[in-house]
Amino acid sequence: MRRRDFIAACIGGVVAASSLARAQKSGKVARLGLLLPFPAVNSDFAQYFRGGMRELGWEEGKNWVFETRAYWRDLGAVPGCTEELIRAKVDIIIVVTLQVALAARPVAGDTPILVAVAGDPVRVGAAESLAHPGGTITGLATMSPELATRRVQQLREILPGATRLALLGEPGTPLMPLMLDAILPAARSLGFVVRVFDVREPEGFKTSFETMRQWSADAVIVLDSEMFWRNGPRLAAAATAVNMPMACGFREMTRAGCLFSYATNIREHFRRGATYVDKLLKGVKPGDLPFEQPTRFELIINLKTARQLGVTIPDTLLTLADEVIE
Repeated sequence: MRRRDFIAACIGGVVAASSLARAQKSGKVARLGLLLPFPAVNSDFAQYFRGGMRELGWEEGKNWVFETRAYWRDLGAVPGCTEELIRAKVDIIIVVTLQVALAARPVAGDTPILVAVAGDPVRVGAAESLAHPGGTITGLATMSPELATRRVQQLREILPGATRLALLGEPGTPLMPLMLDAILPAARSLGFVVRVFDVREPEGFKTSFETMRQWSADAVIVLDSEMFWRNGPRLAAAATAVNMPMACGFREMTRAGCLFSYATNIREHFRRGATYVDKLLKGVKPGDLPFEQPTRFELIINLKTARQLGVTIPDTLLTLADEVIE
């Protein structure tokens, strides 16, 4: 699909009587708990969130502040970090993925949890429905399994003669089985023989790609995972070492060396997340805030990687691309 604006699905809920202007006058400062895999309060994502808050009239340091904790990619540390945020009296906890939200929920109590990249919240048990989540978790859905099937189709267009397709995933993530349910039938219908490769740590990237090459894989689709997103350059280096075309789920990974990606823009998710924070701080319950579904998807193609691999990108895809990396 081409560029289209997000459609705001954030409706409903009863807004509390106190308005933002009244909150500013009273001097109340909202505390927003930011729970990240690494301490990156000045990351691109945080800056996009700040921009969204400014657009809505909020001023950092005047009527809202960040309270940041890092769990260092250890999900076992999430409950402890969440406890610290609760003790710091945060009004909302902001996380990147549903996996972290589910780990934080038992400790967070009634504190709302906003997820920036929510995959499929209904199928993993984080919401009763997209329109009426119920509970304490809301945010922006990416519907990654559906996007993943499109990546299979795009890969077939790029490599019409390919027969063996590797799928690289991180076991234990809630989204992996959902993505496999979507990708496997699509890949087989397009004539691919498919094999799933598991990797639990970045240290395993090199071995995984060497095993793919031994299996004679023609290409690999990387399933959505925070680990892969955070280690894009390392992942790309492992793929390059065995000359493996790689389709990914995030633009950041394509800039790091993937052949292409097709997904929503995570930075835009953080900017849009500010609208959720605005509503939550004004009294709307998280269970009444629908998960926003994406209507805009980006195709990012790395021509530099294509040349290194000796792969020709069809003009039909180049025409549709939102960004071509030379």
